[in-house]
Amino acid sequence: TIIILLFMAHPNIVKTMFSGFSCKELGDGNSYLNGDFEIKCWTSEHIKWVLFVAAPSLLIWGVGIPIAAWTMMAKHRNNLNSAEVKSKFGFLFIGYRPSAYYWELVILY
Repeated sequence: TIIILLFMAHPNIVKTMFSGFSCKELGDGNSYLNGDFEIKCWTSEHIKWVLFVAAPSLLIWGVGIPIAAWTMMAKHRNNLNSAEVKSKFGFLFIGYRPSAYYWELVILY
């Protein structure tokens, strides 16, 4: 399902977006992006990328997706044994006690 795909893509997307903030100072006194030393950090081009791509993506993927999953699971926390809930969210909570249905979202980070 789409939920499984979202959680499979989640770590790579978050890691990629965080890499936009990962700069290293080189011998010339300037900071460059770790992934591409041709890109100077905190120039107007880099700031635009951070503000319009990296930061919003981190909010959506890094915070929004886990909160949305937790909200949906919390809504169904009393029906975790139903076939419908297990088919949608089971990969997130099977293996944990029913009272700890949310734990996969905690260890996601």
